[in-house]
Amino acid sequence: QRLVYDVQYEYYFDNREFDRGGNPYTKSMTISSSRLTPVVGFSIESDTQTNHKLILGAQFMRRMGKNPTAAQYAFSEDEANKGISTKRTLQEFVYYYNFRSKLSKNSTMEGVFGAFPRAKIEGEYSPATLSDSLKFYDPTIEGMLLKYKTKSFFAELGLDWMGMAGFDRKERFEIFSYGKFDFSNTLSAGWTLNFYHLAGSIASPGVVDNILLSPHLKLDFSKTSSLQRLSFKFSALTAYQKDRRYDKNPHIFMNGEFITDIRKCNLGIYNTIILGRDLMPYYNSKYKASKGRMDIWKKYATLLYRGENYYRHQVIYDRLELYWQPHLGKYIDLRLSFDFHFADRIGYVGSQQRLSLIFTLNEILKKQ
Repeated sequence: QRLVYDVQYEYYFDNREFDRGGNPYTKSMTISSSRLTPVVGFSIESDTQTNHKLILGAQFMRRMGKNPTAAQYAFSEDEANKGISTKRTLQEFVYYYNFRSKLSKNSTMEGVFGAFPRAKIEGEYSPATLSDSLKFYDPTIEGMLLKYKTKSFFAELGLDWMGMAGFDRKERFEIFSYGKFDFSNTLSAGWTLNFYHLAGSIASPGVVDNILLSPHLKLDFSKTSSLQRLSFKFSALTAYQKDRRYDKNPHIFMNGEFITDIRKCNLGIYNTIILGRDLMPYYNSKYKASKGRMDIWKKYATLLYRGENYYRHQVIYDRLELYWQPHLGKYIDLRLSFDFHFADRIGYVGSQQRLSLIFTLNEILKKQ
């Protein structure tokens, strides 16, 4: 039995400028936040093949500039309220059980159960299912995750239970899966599956299914070229959506996604091209809810769709990211990005300037 620990610090800055370009999907805003996740626990080896960990920790988050703590710096009574001061940075606790078992010489299985950091997920999922900002502001999975690895194959299956049904609160959960098979050093193929289920509450019955199956093919020449990164990924975004209460007919369609990633001397180009139809057909649709004794109608919007809003565009959308990602040390990752968005018939629609910094001692935790 050993004591294990880990700590992760993340800073995220995202300045979005879309008013001039007239982007109807993304609002102009600036996000500046930091998050600290310390955890501690103990590790037990039941035998030479299996390791068990019980972990307890917390997620601390601070949104920079929100709610001054002193009245003389506030612009309203609301901001001067000490009850919503930025001193209250504890977001939530994390506590989970983690096992890792070596099944054979070349295969391992791992399981995580409880409330655990999203960083435990290893699969590459499309931003159509989870936006950059939500990935930062919703960092905890509540459920389970199973992973299986061999030298040439990896698969994971997870469950995130996001909402327990109540009078007004809808039941929400997502089952997700990722798999990849490496045919060689350059060629791989796999899938992602996201099954998002938005069920009814007592005041608002009804169920909406949002399913996205995405098979992909990837060519990665990073190991065989002189570049730090050279890869091309082709994905089919196959979607099935149905509002069982308000829509008799399901929405079924297939989109395409093509990602190019090229990097040399820590400077890179990451370009995403999206082809096809609106992946969020119910975004502006409304469902019956309640407010006290009154019945009201609310939009599904982000309650149903957690991905980037520009996947609502039809035909062609392009996001070009120019980035700088230097190697600063073993435990630190830094990425500075300038993103430019383009859409057919509209042209240039806006830009982003992003900075992300991650400091983590994951390597230390893995060794113990």
